[in-house]
Amino acid sequence: MAQTKTDAASPSREMAELSDQIAVLKNDIAGLTDTLGALAASSRDAAIDTARDKAAKLRAVGDEQFETIRSGARDLGNHATAAVREQPAAAVGMAVAAGFVLGFLTGRK
Repeated sequence: MAQTKTDAASPSREMAELSDQIAVLKNDIAGLTDTLGALAASSRDAAIDTARDKAAKLRAVGDEQFETIRSGARDLGNHATAAVREQPAAAVGMAVAAGFVLGFLTGRK
């Protein structure tokens, strides 16, 4: 009969231990959830910062290339203006020829 009392006390003690272990597991899972949330937030923030840095660098490169192209176009315009001032007859002849070619290409038949 002594074994019966031990057997009866043992399942209730095991249930109490199991309940305690379940409570510890719940706390551990809650801690893991918080940690994963913080990790996801920091990863998101890092990705956003990286994207902003790359966008800023691309914008700077684009601005630099735009300025280079603008400078080249300005130089070509200045060169064309100088050529027209030096040889106005040739410039008029070229303009007439260009107009004729464009008119021929776009004219209806």
